[in-house]
Amino acid sequence: MTTSTADVAVLGCGAMGSAACSFIARRGASVIGIERFSRAHDRGSSHGHSRVYRESYHEHPDYVPLLMEAGRQWEQLESRVGSTLLIRCGVLYISTPGGQIHDGVLESASTHGLECRILQAEQLREEYPQFRVMDEYVGILEPNAGFIDPERAIQAWLLDAEQAGATIMENTPVRSWEETGDCVRIELDDGVVEVGSLIVCSGAWTSRVIGQLGVPLHPTRQVIGWLRPDDPGCCEIGRMPVWLIDTCGNEPYYGIPTWPDQLGPEGMKVALHGAGTPTDPDQEDGWVRPEEIERLRSEVLEHVPGAVGSMTHATTCMYTNSPDGDFIIDRVPGCDRTWFAAGFSGHGFKFSSVMGRVMSDLSLDRRTDLPIEFLSLDRFDPSRSGDDR
Repeated sequence: MTTSTADVAVLGCGAMGSAACSFIARRGASVIGIERFSRAHDRGSSHGHSRVYRESYHEHPDYVPLLMEAGRQWEQLESRVGSTLLIRCGVLYISTPGGQIHDGVLESASTHGLECRILQAEQLREEYPQFRVMDEYVGILEPNAGFIDPERAIQAWLLDAEQAGATIMENTPVRSWEETGDCVRIELDDGVVEVGSLIVCSGAWTSRVIGQLGVPLHPTRQVIGWLRPDDPGCCEIGRMPVWLIDTCGNEPYYGIPTWPDQLGPEGMKVALHGAGTPTDPDQEDGWVRPEEIERLRSEVLEHVPGAVGSMTHATTCMYTNSPDGDFIIDRVPGCDRTWFAAGFSGHGFKFSSVMGRVMSDLSLDRRTDLPIEFLSLDRFDPSRSGDDR
């Protein structure tokens, strides 16, 4: 049995783990990334050929400084690998005033001085005739937002990491890990890895990798589909931004336009954010029932009648939901050398660039200057009360 050594190991080389490998390697430290599947696989949470990128964050203004750094890090990665990853085509939020998304977007934009344009119902109908707009709806256009291709991004992070000296082990399940005082020992099927620090970025498998987490994480199965309109031009980038429709009565729907360099299934990507069903990540196979496809198609067309057409493909991805819907970034309880990033709750991919820097800082320096205090495990301590934000 062979033994490999490094300064840091990263368990899970999806969105967060691949970026962490890059940041650690570019700091000159030795790093081994360990991935149970192949790189940029479709078994977890980081596939589907597009992920929304937005900065006027309706979830909470505290996320915005992290997003500002995330945007800078995406641009720097693009420069290093010579490829466009973040496409800033704008995001259009359609909702009613008083709703959480409408008010949250405006609060974050106001707090952090972000550019947004408000469109009343008549303006929405004139500029974006693809949508069915009720009189009470208001649009908010965030021009600097857009989307990222997750498969390309993960490939880019791993290439960047390897060019800086990282070792990436694919198709390598981890049998166990433990801290042994002066190192962390990781047992594989055919070897051992010993490192000074361990980072766990295992997505929907986190609770199985970290038995002592102490906070429940709930993986859910989310249906996503691609809709090919009879009029393809109505959903092309330039005529349609990324969109999110919040009816304040159901979970919001979102869609991502088609673009010239699009890989993967043909058509506009559409999905319902939230309302997933509990799943076992080891059993999730991506199969979507015909009635789920028809429900997604019919409900999207209720709000975007201009996109009438057929579904070309449907599959699933997974959310790993924390109890409050916010990320959890911290040291593993009872450990000194092991850190984790988890509970991204369906809105984490855009942050993966900045999370790579955060996890690099924690594993090498045991601290970070980035504002992540509001994402710590401490918020679930029952002895604390109130919202420290």
